Amino acid sequence: NGYDIVFMDHMMPGMDGVEAVAAIREWEGEQAETSDGPRVPIVALTANAVSGMREMFLAQGFNDFLAKPIDVSKLDEVIGKWLPREKQIKSDGDPASSARKQDSSGKLEIPGVDVKRGIAMTGGTFEGYVEVLELYCQDVAKRLEILSGVPDEDGLAFFTTQVHALKSSSANIGAADLSKEAAMLEDAGKRGDVAAISEALDGFRDDLSLTAERIRYALSLREEGSVDGELLPDRAVLLRLKETLEAEEIRAADGILNELKKKPFGKEIRDLISEVSDCVLMSDFKAAADITEELLAGQYVGHDD
Repeated sequence: NGYDIVFMDHMMPGMDGVEAVAAIREWEGEQAETSDGPRVPIVALTANAVSGMREMFLAQGFNDFLAKPIDVSKLDEVIGKWLPREKQIKSDGDPASSARKQDSSGKLEIPGVDVKRGIAMTGGTFEGYVEVLELYCQDVAKRLEILSGVPDEDGLAFFTTQVHALKSSSANIGAADLSKEAAMLEDAGKRGDVAAISEALDGFRDDLSLTAERIRYALSLREEGSVDGELLPDRAVLLRLKETLEAEEIRAADGILNELKKKPFGKEIRDLISEVSDCVLMSDFKAAADITEELLAGQYVGHDD
């Protein structure tokens, strides 16, 4: 088939972007004997936007270059540069104002995610951003299974490709810290540093899972029309925590607290849980139990029904 423009990712499993472009250019060379058609414009997409990358891609047969996370305005410029003029249609609206436009009902707060930046990076509209968030959560669920263990030497390349993808997608939605974690794992994968991967992987998986859970919860609140709502601790969990504190069962209490810390609660609840954890650390179980009772008796939890 003939295409007006191709956007080629750099890092892909099996055959990377450079190898794919080499194959395309070779095929085009073979077809040139029977066709006078021009070469298809191929634009490189990469998160490795270090100095000299653009020149490297151009030397390898690419026509242009875009760094990830992709700036929508730069994407527009590249499309305008390479798409045939006869296929370009001028928009009736103002692209700049369109990019700034957000759904008035689009109040969305996700701890660890810069929503405004995410909207800007994914097209400029709130509804489009929501769709990207939903896809991101689906992608995270799949990659968490893939990243379930430290790779062996044969699996390093595949592992590196997976965390590279998460580095880009996390940056796109505005999860900068998570993107940095993925970048560190990607760098360790490229170096073959299995020890560094082993040290950081569990924490990254926890943060990745927590971010996805926070996103899903924020989106569920929006669907229910209660974006100002707040996730509440399970009453049964709090009761079990109080029992372990009163019995001074440190290991059991730590386990419950660690699970609670992974939940996307609001700031007040998270602060109280941290206070409980600090009291346990100081072996002040009575104070820890009292704060847990405050959680049980306060406005933070629902009724038994």
